[in-house]
Amino acid sequence: MKSWQREPRTHLDLVERFIELAGVPEDEARLLGAELRRYMRVRLERGRWLPGEITRLHTEWYRELYRTLGVDDPYRDLKRRSDELAARIAERLELPDLRSRLLAAIVANRLDFGVAHNDPHTMPIDESDFADLLGSEPWADDLPELERRLSEATCLLYLLDNHGEARFDRLVLEEIAGRFPHVERHVAAKSSPMINDVTVDEARALGFGEIAAVHSTGTNAFGVPVEEASASFLALYERADVVVAKGQAYLEFFIEYATDKVFHAAHTKFAIHDEVCGTIPAGVPLVLWSARYAGTKPPYPGRPVRGAS
Repeated sequence: MKSWQREPRTHLDLVERFIELAGVPEDEARLLGAELRRYMRVRLERGRWLPGEITRLHTEWYRELYRTLGVDDPYRDLKRRSDELAARIAERLELPDLRSRLLAAIVANRLDFGVAHNDPHTMPIDESDFADLLGSEPWADDLPELERRLSEATCLLYLLDNHGEARFDRLVLEEIAGRFPHVERHVAAKSSPMINDVTVDEARALGFGEIAAVHSTGTNAFGVPVEEASASFLALYERADVVVAKGQAYLEFFIEYATDKVFHAAHTKFAIHDEVCGTIPAGVPLVLWSARYAGTKPPYPGRPVRGAS
């Protein structure tokens, strides 16, 4: 998805959220926020130095905020609270099959504190959000195709997203291990902190190593840009028959490519616009097979076609 397809305010709101969570003194935060918003507004309005892909723009933006403020993990407390909440909810739920577990993991995908309207003082989900999992209808429901592909696959790569929801991702992987024991399982997470995404060290601490081989993507970028992803990750991606990618950022990243092995499991935070799929609305759950948007786009690994900036 292209950077300019998102309303400018949705980019600028990220600044306020990050500064709030980083604990910057009030006077300094006000000055810094005003300067950063002005800088970003000029970039957006003039279309200057604006990366075509929204995932690249947001990666650069957050890295600059981390560097400017001198913080390494401002979301540490939110990650802990998300994990504790998810663990409590997961213990009380009956999730007997892959559909119920994957839909629960999609509900938990709302634990995303890179979204400006998510209040960091209140968790964006509670147990009531899981009450009618099988009664909900995803905007796209390609789970049958995912199950078919898993039945034929030899290697699965599962791309983790946020803390909290990762507790449910582990349940998904446990179900896959039971139903498709012939499939080699791998999970990948970010190399270092980025918002409240799971890092590779945190994935190991959450016990993913008990059910899958755990890898770093080699980057903390949103998505897995070829110029940053590690050679070992790219080789693993090439070897995988099926890739499950959690969250909106991976959808916004891979939608620039042609592939038929990625399955997105997400709850959208913003509308996503694509020349093949059309508009994917905000606020919808989905299990979306990448073949839907492949069209004539370039393959991954490879560089996407960049829009004019």
